[in-house]
Amino acid sequence: MNRDSNVYTFTFAALMVFVVASVLAFTSFSLKDLQNENVRKEKMQNILSTVGIQTDREGAEKLFDQYIKEQLAVQSDGSIDNSVNVFKEVKLALELKKSPDSQDFPLYVAEIDSEKFYIIPIRGNGLWNAIFGYISLKEDLNTIKGVTSFSLKDLQNENVRKEKMQNILSTVGIQTDREGAEKLFDQYIKEQLAVQSDGSIDNSVNVFKEVKLALELKKSPDSQDFPLYVAEIDSEKFYIIPIRGNGLWNAIFGYISLKEDLNTIKGVVFDHVGETAGLGAEITQDWFIERFIDEKLFDANRNLMGITVSKTNNDPSNLDKTDHEVDAISGATITGDGVTDMIKERITHYVPYFEFIKSTNSIAAMSGNNLNLN
Repeated sequence: MNRDSNVYTFTFAALMVFVVASVLAFTSFSLKDLQNENVRKEKMQNILSTVGIQTDREGAEKLFDQYIKEQLAVQSDGSIDNSVNVFKEVKLALELKKSPDSQDFPLYVAEIDSEKFYIIPIRGNGLWNAIFGYISLKEDLNTIKGVTSFSLKDLQNENVRKEKMQNILSTVGIQTDREGAEKLFDQYIKEQLAVQSDGSIDNSVNVFKEVKLALELKKSPDSQDFPLYVAEIDSEKFYIIPIRGNGLWNAIFGYISLKEDLNTIKGVVFDHVGETAGLGAEITQDWFIERFIDEKLFDANRNLMGITVSKTNNDPSNLDKTDHEVDAISGATITGDGVTDMIKERITHYVPYFEFIKSTNSIAAMSGNNLNLN
């Protein structure tokens, strides 16, 4: 077949669409299994938490089997339908669409230190969307032992919070799942600073909770808070900076961490809202991210050079770590330019603080030498 013909082009395009669709479908099904498993274990966690049993996702099933002695499908007349597996089969959102006489009412009976507790799923409507949770009663079937309540927005916000921790940690080589993120974040992140444009620190700002980079970028530099996370691993400090800019279609963002010299890149992580799959979206891939490791941001005279994502990079193997360049992604020029711009634009605002840190360290080193001489 003539490769220059329209028939060949259309046939090849159709084949590629089929292959890509198959891969995406397979990936979707694989991820769905993992998501369902996470939901199942989180459900166990939530049920247990109403009776004071706290656990992570991985330990949930063992403790659920240990403490939950009965799982009952209560009927509207007070009888029990033993044919129903309430944990697997009963979805409260669907039950609420039925008449009360047709519903199954799940009831979990826990036993802790010879005392029974009765745990009931609850669901209703908030201002914007569903709210739901569990309530547990003591043996008198009157006194509340505990409750857990959620909204969809609460769950989404919690996931975003933990993923933010994961991304910050990943720039310094700490990989973790969402459930383990908070513990490791507290272990390794020693300072969370709101750097000001003059290099000072505003200690009244909780940068993790209060500073949203998308909103800060709408302010003048003099009015912005510049978040800085200081990690310490094996007695070595790393400085982690959130970055944000524009790609081809929408925002691109991430984090960049620097070693103690405040020049050498320890690691980066990038993400995007809507870059083109296979092109600009490749900024999230390890092979692109790894190109930035050990690159230098400043030249020998401490001038900020940044890192240019370059189509004309003369070092495609990325062996020269002082050229301030990494190899571009083919076909993703605008996204690459966005990465270049957001790194330099963000780092610029930290330079006064970096100079303060370096001068402070120099004074400390000189003092130490003087002490040694004495």
